[in-house]
Amino acid sequence: MDKEDLYREYISRFISGLEQFYDSLLQFHTPPSQNHVYNTRANKCAILFLAIRCLVLQTVLNLIMSRFPQNICTTFNQLFFPTVLLFRYIHPKPWDDMFMNTVRALGADTRVDIAAKPEPRYFVQLQQYLYRTVQAYFMIGTIHTLVNLKGIWAWPGGAVAVLVTQQYLQYRGVEYTMIKTLFAMAFIGPRWTVWLVQISVQQQLFLYELLQPYLARVQFKPWEERAWWNHNSLELRGFALGAWALCSIPVVGVIAVPVMFPAVAFLLTRSCGLMENSGRGLSGDVIEAKTPGVKAVAQGKSPAVSGDWDKESVQTFVRGTHQKPFKPTVHGPNSITDQIIVGMVTEEQVQADAVTSHTRRLDLYQEYQLQVKRQEQFDQLNAKRHEQFDQLNAKRLQQLEQL
Repeated sequence: MDKEDLYREYISRFISGLEQFYDSLLQFHTPPSQNHVYNTRANKCAILFLAIRCLVLQTVLNLIMSRFPQNICTTFNQLFFPTVLLFRYIHPKPWDDMFMNTVRALGADTRVDIAAKPEPRYFVQLQQYLYRTVQAYFMIGTIHTLVNLKGIWAWPGGAVAVLVTQQYLQYRGVEYTMIKTLFAMAFIGPRWTVWLVQISVQQQLFLYELLQPYLARVQFKPWEERAWWNHNSLELRGFALGAWALCSIPVVGVIAVPVMFPAVAFLLTRSCGLMENSGRGLSGDVIEAKTPGVKAVAQGKSPAVSGDWDKESVQTFVRGTHQKPFKPTVHGPNSITDQIIVGMVTEEQVQADAVTSHTRRLDLYQEYQLQVKRQEQFDQLNAKRHEQFDQLNAKRLQQLEQL
């Protein structure tokens, strides 16, 4: 796949996420006889009840923040959407029920990752939520303070803010962070660059909270969750952009927060891997139908390729230089034993290798799946052409016989 096709694929997947978000909103206008995702009485009542609670809580938060300096209020105002979701962990049942009702209406409740019913870990989830929120508040607040320094500290503060932004993007797994940051700065300046990063962080944090009913059930390992997120990041980002834009409407936007949970279920049942709904012919697993079990291999779930990376214990690694590979069986006068590098392999390196391996398997699987689909389309087209050619020959032969 050349670069042009690769970029086209990236744009297509991002737009696909936006389309899934738009389609999920259209479910409200579909007659109940055709759709039972949102237009059930239980879901309507739950959405209305939670929307009122969100509006009340957001109003109280705005009143509290109005007593702080204006710069602090503007910094954290849009980031309050995860805070609005705080009572999802205090009283999670209505939110989870609404999510599962949507999954059942879409016919995806028999999926392995959804059928699992883990023991409630509400207190642990609340702790994790508070940790994520405080971390995001601290990071965005620090960057906001640095980039808004005045006087002689303006340029040093902006430079430090850009470096902090670059390190944060690198921590989040974004590739070529320095090049992308400098490229953005060259066109829009450091302040707008930092603003774009803040918006991106807010969107990701908001979407991550919306995904919690799913992530709590599927129970990914940490590296599996990162691999799943990275593999579906473009569609998720497209969906997050639409959700964040709708919920960012002043005052009334917060009412749409409860709607996002059924919308996320709608997205997950039609894309993003494990939850895709094969029962209604939406998955398109051509290879799996021809060769059962190959998808498990591609996703690292087969015993032939799976391994518990969390239990790997690697103490040291030894390698040669790029010019002379390390060959322990060779002991000549120019031996490379003195040029080897010995060091510790950290848990982060092992997990990074696991994520890379898992993502690569999925990419190869989808690439091969696309080739099979194209070959099937080509074969069908050829068969149709042969059929038309045979019909034309038969018609001509019939005309000759009549003459």
